[in-house]
Amino acid sequence: MKLSWKIFTFTFLIAALTLSLVGAHTVDRIVGILIDHTLSSVQGHAGREAKVLENHFRDAMSDTLLLASTYAARELPATQSEAGRLAIIGEMQATFMTLLREKPAYTQVRLICREGKELVRVNQVGGIIDVVTEDRLQDKSNRYYFKETIDMPPGELFVSAVDLNREEGKIVVPHQPVVRIATPVASTGGTVVGILVINLDLNTLLDEIASPEEGGILVVTNEQGDYLYHPDNSLTFGFEFGHENRLPGEYRLVPQWNRWMQSVDRPAAVKFATDTSIIALQKIFLTGDLAFGPDRTLALGVIVPQAILHGEGDLMQRHFQIMMVIICGLLAAALGAVTAYITRPIRVLTEAANRIASGEHGVPVPTGGNDEIGILAQDFDAMVTALKDSARTKELAALGRMSAMVAHDLRNALSSVKMNLQILEQDGDPGDHSQAQKYDISLRQVSYMEDILQDLLSFARSEAPRADWHEMAEIVQTATVTLLPLAAEKGGSFVTRNLETLPRVRCDRTKMIQVFQNLVDNALDAQSEGGEVIISGQLVPGADGPEVRIDVADQGAGIPNDIRPQLFEPFFTTRTKGTGLGLAIVKRIVEDHDGRVELFSRIGMGTTITVVLPVAGPGASEPTL
Repeated sequence: MKLSWKIFTFTFLIAALTLSLVGAHTVDRIVGILIDHTLSSVQGHAGREAKVLENHFRDAMSDTLLLASTYAARELPATQSEAGRLAIIGEMQATFMTLLREKPAYTQVRLICREGKELVRVNQVGGIIDVVTEDRLQDKSNRYYFKETIDMPPGELFVSAVDLNREEGKIVVPHQPVVRIATPVASTGGTVVGILVINLDLNTLLDEIASPEEGGILVVTNEQGDYLYHPDNSLTFGFEFGHENRLPGEYRLVPQWNRWMQSVDRPAAVKFATDTSIIALQKIFLTGDLAFGPDRTLALGVIVPQAILHGEGDLMQRHFQIMMVIICGLLAAALGAVTAYITRPIRVLTEAANRIASGEHGVPVPTGGNDEIGILAQDFDAMVTALKDSARTKELAALGRMSAMVAHDLRNALSSVKMNLQILEQDGDPGDHSQAQKYDISLRQVSYMEDILQDLLSFARSEAPRADWHEMAEIVQTATVTLLPLAAEKGGSFVTRNLETLPRVRCDRTKMIQVFQNLVDNALDAQSEGGEVIISGQLVPGADGPEVRIDVADQGAGIPNDIRPQLFEPFFTTRTKGTGLGLAIVKRIVEDHDGRVELFSRIGMGTTITVVLPVAGPGASEPTL
């Protein structure tokens, strides 16, 4: 849109809007429409959010039936072999963990044998998944949901009432409202051998529920009207502590509530009006046709105080009284506002250009808008970015040439020094341990300097990968073998997971070994004595074909947020030794393979660096797997 059209349109809209408000504003009608709209909106909001919750429960029921039908769940209770039992438990733990990662509202997934003893249990608290060890598994034979479910026919579901989660017979603090969905697990012969239970955290489900825009509050109750969710937490789950905090009692709706809950036609939605509030309620049927046990019904309600509705009417009246005064001010200020609006992008762009011209770095250039000014700003920003990239490229190229020259000259000199030290060591007195120790220290320092020069040469030389098909497990093993002495010195160890299951990847074997040597060396250096470096892999779908993800995770202190953007920059390091080129080399090698490097770190929890590589390799078509 051209500048002249902007000025015309903006001024015309202000004048037209002002005249329309003066001529058509009727306060009484607006208030009536507002109330009707609010009631309709509140009812619709309750219905939509109730449907969201209902869908979550349906998904959980389907997941429960699916897990109970798996071979592992049906065979574990009757498996006598210890090896077979451990294998099935591991398989089920992995399945449960995968499900919990996908469903943050699931707090527990358990397999319980017919005697009531937990066989497999995986917890999720605050997004952290915990596989419960055998010594922490509990006896649930006295819990009501176990007694109800174990006598059901296979394929049926039991849905519990919403209550507070208990462990070892005590209510968990902080309070965790849960719904348990359980189903019998039958052996291949059809005999019930246990039950499978999924716990849903009501609070997590309600995090996805939007608060009403009308200014009211959102509540959830059970069939009796007990508050399960309320902005005032002191009103929730009173029945667990001998209190009665119920919506029908608070708003004096006990008869109406009972008729609604017990009516034959069971209307799903209803509205109540009291002296103080408008209440829209929507039933949530947890059981429906899928469950075998007693019906479970929740009520989701939106409560809007009457004061909010009438307050809007009073506000409209006050606005009408001052509107004529505002109109005059709007017309007087219109032209000045339009001029300021139109010229502001030009002023901002000019200021940015002056700052860049004075040598300031990192100056933001606003590029919004599709008019002439916006296009100019976009072109200017693109030009600045291109100049920065060009300068950066030249700087790195010069740095690379200098690094190669210095490394080459020093390498020759170090080779002579190393050879002479080795000759002196061989010719020395074998009994002079002090002299031998000095030679050993000198040779180790020479080796350290050779490693630094090797990093400089690797950084300076940018060679295309010599790709061929290789096993990633073998590459990682080769990389870690060279670091075993360092790991032993630090009291650390390596743990590999799922690498043998990865397909062959088209890559440069030598460069990939260098990548994982650098990553594992950094991981060992980052953690304290006795830590584990965990190297795990998985095959994932990518935009252009399958990809291999290999994680290198340490148990160190984590990386502060302020230095993470600089980690892959050349010569940046937080250590007292080294060149700071390790991660820069890793990044370049991986990107030369059309891959990418990802970083995840939590303070106090450690750091994980992920290498993502396309299976097909750099510049090649996808192979047949």
